[in-house]
Amino acid sequence: MTRDSHIPLTKSTKTDFHDVYNQLDPRAYYAALEPFSYQTPQNASALVGSLIDASGCRHGSGRLVLDVCCSYGINSALQSRSLTYDDLTRHYAASKIPPKEQAAADRLFFDAQIDSPVADILGLDTATNAIQYAKTAGLIVNGWDENLELGPPSDTLQRALKHVGLVICTGGYAYVANSTFDRIVSCVEDRQTLWIMVSVLRTFSFDSTAKKLEKYGLVTEKIPGARFRQRRFTSVEEQDAAIHDVLARGLDPTGFEADGWYYTECYLCRSLDEVERVPIEEIVIDRLAAI
Repeated sequence: MTRDSHIPLTKSTKTDFHDVYNQLDPRAYYAALEPFSYQTPQNASALVGSLIDASGCRHGSGRLVLDVCCSYGINSALQSRSLTYDDLTRHYAASKIPPKEQAAADRLFFDAQIDSPVADILGLDTATNAIQYAKTAGLIVNGWDENLELGPPSDTLQRALKHVGLVICTGGYAYVANSTFDRIVSCVEDRQTLWIMVSVLRTFSFDSTAKKLEKYGLVTEKIPGARFRQRRFTSVEEQDAAIHDVLARGLDPTGFEADGWYYTECYLCRSLDEVERVPIEEIVIDRLAAI
């Protein structure tokens, strides 16, 4: 067994926040994660914006962005608006609106915050309520509550995927993996210019997915400088498992998991033509909140 083929302990010890992933609105989600300083969407926001620009997926280009494991549309909320993740946390903590009214009220809130549309973002998640919220709140142009680990995309999702130019996944890798990305890419019309960015906890290997995507001519690179805190550990058991897993992968937890945090690294998958057209070192990441 190779270092990256072991079964991570993190899969069985990581705290399950499942109850807050599929509510009528995101308030319970933000409240549950706030004590553990969850920060992946904020830390990845500048990188996502840079990739939208570099991949030619700006609003009106005809090239769509697919947010895999989009949850309540958080990545989209941070892209076109002068809002931070902390702003969103405070917004939801202050809201006393009934759950059935929150999404419609939030559409007015988010519309008022728009600077200019950045991209046309689609959402994919297994959480039906979260997808519906993101659509009603105007955070995604369309969304699907489908599990591509279990089966192929619906006809409507397949048609939308034809026009995707950038796929992002800032959280959820390991819940979704090889089958999901394989099925997405198989539907994309122009794979030669497709970009895929996946943020992966250091406890997990991305190797099997990278290998799977090679059949489409996609090359995987680790994005330099894109190493982000995800959240604090909820328990000693979580931390011990994470340290075990990164050591099993040949990584050093010093300054990362050993300091009490999950950390992610980001991978970019593109064709060789795109790798040569925009070398990874030239992607604008000077605003990344890398640690």
